[in-house]
Amino acid sequence: MPPHSLDVRPEVAAALKAGQPVVGLSSAAIGHSLPWPDNLEVARLAQSAAQGEGAILAVIAVWQGRLTVGLSNSEIEALAHGASTRRAIRRDLATMVVRGATAATAVSASICIAHHAGLSLLVTGAIGGVAHGAANRLDLSSDLVELSRTPIAVVSAGARSVLDLEQTAEMLEGYSVPVLGYGTDSFPFFYERPTNQMASARVDTPEQAAALLRTHWEMGGAGIVVAQPTPEQVALSPDELYPAFEDVKKQAAASKVRSRDFPPFLMERLNRLTKGRAIRAYRAILEANARLAAQIARALASK
Repeated sequence: MPPHSLDVRPEVAAALKAGQPVVGLSSAAIGHSLPWPDNLEVARLAQSAAQGEGAILAVIAVWQGRLTVGLSNSEIEALAHGASTRRAIRRDLATMVVRGATAATAVSASICIAHHAGLSLLVTGAIGGVAHGAANRLDLSSDLVELSRTPIAVVSAGARSVLDLEQTAEMLEGYSVPVLGYGTDSFPFFYERPTNQMASARVDTPEQAAALLRTHWEMGGAGIVVAQPTPEQVALSPDELYPAFEDVKKQAAASKVRSRDFPPFLMERLNRLTKGRAIRAYRAILEANARLAAQIARALASK
């Protein structure tokens, strides 16, 4: 990556040089998916959770044409307050740089930026995957492609609940991307507890996760998904979640919502249909994932 386009902020660079634990945070939730002020509160909760484990949480975004790792508090607040409505995937990074744009970064773009900055772990809510009905058409997230080629671990609450979980797991298997179920044998869905889809391996401690990550990368492996189920106290039941999803999908089809605009459309309506429980769950998920990523980063740094 051209050095002029990558901006690793001094605090992050110093921590990496000293071998201290640093984890990245995909900024899509801050600048695209969640409404104000929930998006800013989520970012602060995640930062506090990582700091409580002795790690730095670096928010990743494209900021005025620079691929930035470690947005300042004022920049995070500006992004949360609508400094840009753009959401960049991996494909869009060169365009954002050349145009001097500001954009929140989805998982695939955040993976790329984090890796070039020297990070090993990235925090997000959920990863993308294969859409329902994709058997007869190509409809898969760039998250899976980037995981297949970039050695980084993405700590998430599993795959987005609107996806085909079985097809997503098969695609990850085909790309040689392990799914580590943290404290579970299954590959969970975002918002829900464990599912019937098995993870490729189970780990129960940050040290176990770190050992597996380290060995995978020593053997030339690329991405890894660390899937921690949604905290039990805020998880939504399938009976509650799926009727709400179907309602929102019908509304999106009627309104001709583009796929890249679907996440904020989904969140606003899903939160209303679940009487605020969707955003409460999102907050708890990001906080728990940031804490776990920091613990794993600390275990990696100790060896």
